[in-house]
Amino acid sequence: MSAPAEHPSLLTPRATPGWFRPGSFVLGLAGALIALSCLGWWLGRYDRYPYFTRFFPAISPEVSYYPTVAEMGAIVRTRCRPDQVLVIVGGNSIFYGSGQPAEMMWTRRLQELLGDRYCVVNLAFRGASASDGAAVVAEVLRREFPRQIYVANVGTLQGINPLGSIPYRFIFWEAYYKGELERYAPRDQIVHAYFWDDRTHRSEWLDTAGRVWLDRALHFRDFWNWVARDWFFTVPTAYYPTLAEGLRARNSFSDREGNFDDTPFRQRFRADTLELETNITRGFTGPHYERTADGGWSMRSPEKKEFEWFIRAAMPEPLRRRTLIVVSKNSPFYVQRLPADERARDEQSYGDSLTIWRAAGYRATTYTDDFAASDYGDRAHLTVSGGRKLAALVAENIRPMVVELGYLSP
Repeated sequence: MSAPAEHPSLLTPRATPGWFRPGSFVLGLAGALIALSCLGWWLGRYDRYPYFTRFFPAISPEVSYYPTVAEMGAIVRTRCRPDQVLVIVGGNSIFYGSGQPAEMMWTRRLQELLGDRYCVVNLAFRGASASDGAAVVAEVLRREFPRQIYVANVGTLQGINPLGSIPYRFIFWEAYYKGELERYAPRDQIVHAYFWDDRTHRSEWLDTAGRVWLDRALHFRDFWNWVARDWFFTVPTAYYPTLAEGLRARNSFSDREGNFDDTPFRQRFRADTLELETNITRGFTGPHYERTADGGWSMRSPEKKEFEWFIRAAMPEPLRRRTLIVVSKNSPFYVQRLPADERARDEQSYGDSLTIWRAAGYRATTYTDDFAASDYGDRAHLTVSGGRKLAALVAENIRPMVVELGYLSP
């Protein structure tokens, strides 16, 4: 009996479909990537926030929206004329203006006080530090806007990490690995130590640097942010948990910050949180000081040296000279509840903080004595009236700075 004949389909190689041409596919893919990269580059430099006030939750990392350095630069570029002194505001929720509606926030008042020769842009993030996003953007724009002041707040004896705080560190990595920051040896050493001296971070380097390098070529983050801003979003969050809210374009949300003035005083400073908030106030200075022989207070040497080293490493010296650090104070409502010796330590800490910041080459100031408990919406954040006092304080410090730096004549 003869063997069955092989089926022809098993002997003849399957032909490539006529519509598929590998060379054309590769060229088409490369062309599409180039086109999307060019589009992403352009979109990152095009301000898509005509009514920008600040990075309120809907357009911040709090809801998994991550502004790029180019995007923040476009916001500044649209608002600041070449003949104006640029004032970039950074820092945490105090400088962001928590509890102050957009039309009444303190940086609007600052703009009014400084006048048309200045342009004030609030790039602060809630929970950020003085070295986070706004500081990075200010450094990136240092040549495009050479007449520039950077203003941020810190707590008493609070240093700044040159890499920024973890939630907003992605902004630093983007600018650093795209080569947009000054080469500064102390900061470079900290970057090296972060990845290579700490074994827990070694595996992060390729992911962190590689992602930035890839984005430098393809600009996919700016492209995606354009989609998220103008078309649709894909990440439901605690702020907007429903599917309909989670999918809405970020530009469809507006800045709806509440007003502390709508909350009665007794609810701002509630009895059930009195002990907790007083202990937090005490904790700002307690760990950093020790008793002296005469019963006074002296800052512990290790903490002081670390503080001094980090703030010097955070910025190159030329950038420090045009940086104003405001040391925020806790509400007198809680400070007055500390024992007399702890109140003395608290007051001393502000003088010590200013001395250290100024010795490192920064401009530094703190709240004046006319900030009352009524100017606070809680332990740290300011009401509209407190914001107006803050604006006056910052304006009074900026004016002599710009003259000394040669930005404006007296």
